[in-house]
Amino acid sequence: MEQWILVVDETGHRSPGLQRCLEGMVWRAVRHPGEVPALLQTPLPRLILACPAGPAPALCRSLRELVGPNLPILCLLEKRDPAEGRASLEAGADDLLSPEDLPELLLARVQLLLHLAGLEADLAAERSSRATATERRERLARSIVHDLKTPIQGVLLTAELLEDQLRSGAPWEDLTAMIRESGRALARIAQDLLDLELSECQGLQPRMELVHLSDLLEGCRKELQGNLDRNAQHLHLRLPEDLAWPLDQDLLGRALLALLINASRHSPNGSAISLEVEQLPERLQLRILDQGPPIPDDARDQVFHPFNRPGDAPASHRVGNGLGLAFCRAAVECHGGTIRADNAPGGGAVFVIQLPWQELPQATWR
Repeated sequence: MEQWILVVDETGHRSPGLQRCLEGMVWRAVRHPGEVPALLQTPLPRLILACPAGPAPALCRSLRELVGPNLPILCLLEKRDPAEGRASLEAGADDLLSPEDLPELLLARVQLLLHLAGLEADLAAERSSRATATERRERLARSIVHDLKTPIQGVLLTAELLEDQLRSGAPWEDLTAMIRESGRALARIAQDLLDLELSECQGLQPRMELVHLSDLLEGCRKELQGNLDRNAQHLHLRLPEDLAWPLDQDLLGRALLALLINASRHSPNGSAISLEVEQLPERLQLRILDQGPPIPDDARDQVFHPFNRPGDAPASHRVGNGLGLAFCRAAVECHGGTIRADNAPGGGAVFVIQLPWQELPQATWR
């Protein structure tokens, strides 16, 4: 719908002259301020022309109360009167014109007010954008601090234990493994953060290759083994033999590992985690099932939002502070696929990934 101007003509006789001055502009005229609220709907008028039959300040004040602080009001006085003009400006008018100024200045003043209103709207949008960016940086900082605390503390604690072991001459292989695992966790967080920023700025660009699924999943099992051993958990892999699929092995492997770590973290000790792969018509489906707490219905999409703080989403089924699951969604979607969270019929959560088949010009087996 076109942008338009609202004329409040209490005199009833100035509208035709105004129409000639504003030829080419869309406008509507009413006689009384009481008719204005019915017209304040989307889209709002860009400007109000007030033509008072009585005291101009009273009309300006009434209109300002109706339309709020942002809509410009141009008051057309019946006569040049500095005192009335000042009072009208104080009552809410943005500009004034007297009969001596019409019609030569009307169009120019209308265009000026419209231009200023546009600049003010642009400035408000810029302020809102900066406020959003500031909030996002603050949430990002909190997320980084939250996600880094656990592996950093793990490195420091293990280093202290290693010092004690070296002094006593006890074996220290397990401690070096813990340091290595914490270091890998730090590396994953840094890479997830970088890829999330890339996905928002320009989108992730997967390097597609024909990857053998058994090799990909065994690599995930190896990376997860430390978690499984500590929690006495078992990982069951079920997939067709000799199945290969076009994908970015690094991106999807990290996404699957994040989901498996998430499943291990929220499943009880001694439980089983399953990763099932099924080839469907024109697509590949992967399901990660755990025996942890269920995901509330209203949080099944929210768990994938980045930078969730505690309290923003349920405590269950979050990777750290929201970086891991957010990265999973970005990695899957850059393949043209989908990911969703659900609850398994027998209890626990299930994350379902579906990836379409994509033809590769020069596929390479991995």
